[in-house]
Order: sequence, then C-alpha cells, then structure tokens
Amino acid sequence: MTHRVAITGLGVVDPFGVVLDNFFDKLCGGVSCVQQYVTEDKPIPISMPAVLCDQFDSIAKLGKPLTNSMDRHAQLGVSAAFDAWEQAGFDRSL
Repeated sequence: MTHRVAITGLGVVDPFGVVLDNFFDKLCGGVSCVQQYVTEDKPIPISMPAVLCDQFDSIAKLGKPLTNSMDRHAQLGVSAAFDAWEQAGFDRSL
C-alpha cells in the first residue's frame, strides 16, 4: 500500500539560531554546532560534547503557562511543531 504525504510546513529549533534558512545553510555547509559542555558539579565537574539551543527563549516563544507545564525537550518540540503549523498557513490559536 502506498501513501502520499505533503509537507506543508517546517519547524526547527536549532543551536544556530531561530531562522529556518540559516539552519539549512549551516546544515548543507557541514557546520557543526557541537561544543564542549562543562558542568559545575562538585567535587568533579563533568565535561562532555553537547549541542545546546542557548538562544531559544521558551517564555517568549510559548508563553509562561505552556513553558511551566513542560520540560525543556518538550518546549523545543512543541515550538518546532507550532512553527510548522504556522508555516503551513494554519492559525496557532486553534
């Protein structure tokens, strides 16, 4: 059985910034956003490679009530889904 799918909107929350075109330019250019993440754990700090979305402001993007009801991963996913929804031409208030 074959199913057809139409992609009508894209949403991305990425460590490069908040502009979708910027993301694809960096992705196609092979630019890495992996950096060394160091915690302040005592007695020994932990250091590991990580990708962070430092520029993402969940309260500005989702509002305080939604932000407070989700963990960070859910905030990133829901924000990307809202962007895709809006890019597809739908009203976010639905």
